[in-house]
Amino acid sequence: MTAGREYQIMCEVRGTRPPPRIHWWNGDQKLPQAMHTQTSGDGNITTSILILKPTSEDDGSPLKCMAESQPTNSSVEETLILTVYYLPTALATFGSSLDSSNIKESDDVYFECVIKANPRVTHVSWKHNVRREADSINNND
Repeated sequence: MTAGREYQIMCEVRGTRPPPRIHWWNGDQKLPQAMHTQTSGDGNITTSILILKPTSEDDGSPLKCMAESQPTNSSVEETLILTVYYLPTALATFGSSLDSSNIKESDDVYFECVIKANPRVTHVSWKHNVRREADSINNND
């Protein structure tokens, strides 16, 4: 899946009469009702279609379809782990041991850059005034 694109995800439940109530969950958050839920003529198959527009925050989260049977109060569920591809975002900050209010000319400083991306970033370039200063990569997970 790609962040920002819309996907239709289908959940099909067989062998439950009367038709089950189907709920969708993304992680621990219950999602609004599915776009479309339909039961076959013989009442044996219920299909629910969810429209999902994933974000980078959805990468790695479980998407669950849960079917609840009315007369028995029993439920079944199916879970899949979302893989969402998204563009890199970067946050550069002063090094954690630096006091940014106490930096003077000729002091040594260092910066930390946290990058979120899927697929993972393999190369980082540091630039200052459009001049390349350094290349680095450190995959601290």
